[in-house]
Amino acid sequence: MMKIIQLFLGFLLLFTSDVGFGCGPDFQKFLLSNRYQTLIKSHEGRFDELIRLNYNDYEAPKIPYNAKIDGLDHIFDQTKRKVKIEAQYLSTEDFKLLETAKETEPFEDAKAMLDQMENRIAASYYEVTLKYYDYREHTPERFSQVPYPVFTADNTPWQLWALFNIARGQLHFESEESIRQAIKGFKEIIALVEKGIYDTQHVAAGSLGYLATAYLYSGQYDQSFKTIFQLKALGSTDYQQRILDNLRYIMRYLSDEMRQKALSQPLTRSLMIKMSYSHFNGYDKLHEKVYHDLLSLNEGSMDGFEYLANYAYRKGLYEEAQELAAKSDTLLAKSVLAKLAIRKDDIPLAQSLYGQIISELKNDVELNADSCALLGESALIIASQGDFLQAFEVLMSTEGQYWADVAYLAENILSIQELKKFIDNNKQLNNNQPVDYFGMDFQGIERMGIQNNSYIALKDVLARRLMRDGQFDLAAEYFSDYPREIAQSYILLKNKAEGSQGEQRARYLWELALLTRKRGGHLLAFEGSPDWYMYNLNFTGESDYIEPDHDGLMSEAELLRLSQYKKAPRMRWSYRGLAAETAKLAAEYLVPQTPDYEHLLCKAASWVIDQDEYKAKEYFKTFLVNAKPVEDRKLFGRECSTPFAAD
Repeated sequence: MMKIIQLFLGFLLLFTSDVGFGCGPDFQKFLLSNRYQTLIKSHEGRFDELIRLNYNDYEAPKIPYNAKIDGLDHIFDQTKRKVKIEAQYLSTEDFKLLETAKETEPFEDAKAMLDQMENRIAASYYEVTLKYYDYREHTPERFSQVPYPVFTADNTPWQLWALFNIARGQLHFESEESIRQAIKGFKEIIALVEKGIYDTQHVAAGSLGYLATAYLYSGQYDQSFKTIFQLKALGSTDYQQRILDNLRYIMRYLSDEMRQKALSQPLTRSLMIKMSYSHFNGYDKLHEKVYHDLLSLNEGSMDGFEYLANYAYRKGLYEEAQELAAKSDTLLAKSVLAKLAIRKDDIPLAQSLYGQIISELKNDVELNADSCALLGESALIIASQGDFLQAFEVLMSTEGQYWADVAYLAENILSIQELKKFIDNNKQLNNNQPVDYFGMDFQGIERMGIQNNSYIALKDVLARRLMRDGQFDLAAEYFSDYPREIAQSYILLKNKAEGSQGEQRARYLWELALLTRKRGGHLLAFEGSPDWYMYNLNFTGESDYIEPDHDGLMSEAELLRLSQYKKAPRMRWSYRGLAAETAKLAAEYLVPQTPDYEHLLCKAASWVIDQDEYKAKEYFKTFLVNAKPVEDRKLFGRECSTPFAAD
């Protein structure tokens, strides 16, 4: 089957050079290292990208909102012993009465204190507040029998706070009537603030959040989610978590009958369908339950079959996946059908489906992670056909999402001339900010934002490849600012060394070796294996990313190029090897058996002894031939003095 796949997807070459998409940042993907599995693997959506509903359809009320406050509960974290006082509304006598009331129990005795207050609005508010915090001792009816009509003519925060506590108190009882009263109360608060009452503590925003909960408790699921989207339109940053919590509540805690009712409401059903497509660890049984609920609905009133098809495919229910995907004409449905076709060796069908997918993607200006995954799959198949530049361009269009694959092609498959031409001809290079470097020590350097600076990062990849190829001056033209400074120092030292003789040449070569050892990662390191510059040189996994003939999808052309261009040594941190060789070369310009000669060879061995033991032994043998014997050979390469330290 794999050999057949290599022959069939020439049609993907229609993906021309005008590709340009915006894909969100994501963790690094590795497509080319396991090609067949990449093709048949199901797409696992992320919920934050699946709820991309147009929340602007749900206009937010015109109320103030503090974006820093999403939890809302902590705004009202007063207790019976600690209630926020607006002192400007209270006389000294009223303040003393209030403090006494707060320390008095039971509620009836505290109310007697409040009745003596001159400020009746404040007294009524605190009566509501104290009763709210004692709500468990009262019936819903008695709780609602508070003197809140006094607030109807009020235009102060006392009114909002009192109404808010009344509504929250009703919500706690969770009876049908009390929830109805709570909904009425929260809506009244929002209406008052929209009319202009001064909302100092964002009570209206808190009411909007509680209103979503009240709708959920009352079985008005669509209305609950619409209110959450109003929160999003208002500026809330925790609306997404609220949606997840509500969905999981419906899935986990409602009876089968109530869940079926929830799924009969269009917005709720749409979100539940999308959630069945997303993959959440620990919720698989819930997903399965919702999946079967959705299948039992009237098909004529439901869309979103592609999400269910993807779920069925992920669960290995291939016949069901086929039937469900055939009912949809979306990209996701076509992707599922294409994967099923590949499993069945139906190459013409898979060929046609991928052609349709790519045609639609070319017209899409805002892609999510799943759309980018389709681009990645396309690039994989294009590469298998031997059109490496086309595959490279498609991968670059995802703005760094498949940077590991970009690096593999840039360093091991494309020629230097092809890579340089791509960079020189790409106008986007001039529109990116430089890659951000922090710190000066190579071990602490962090390059951030590959996703947003992939073209600039690619220029550094080319520059380091040119350095490794000996084209130093040309390399300096492509480096970012900080590596360019190092490259200029490197070139200057190299020129000085080549223009000197004897001990002076050895000194310059030693400086060059030291610079290569300390800063060589920025000048010479491979983006992928064996150095892993993309991970700030700190990745300690396998030294090779790609091995020949993965799943039979690596063409003969790719194998040929891999053998032709892949020149990375097996040693981890390969630039250390060059630093060691430069130090050894410096020693050749000194008289054997001198201290500096010994120190240079010892330093050379120390830089490779833990990565290339054989090379370290070679340096030691050179030392034994040309220098006097040492008493403790185990210290060679472990404890070394600095050459030319006397200077």
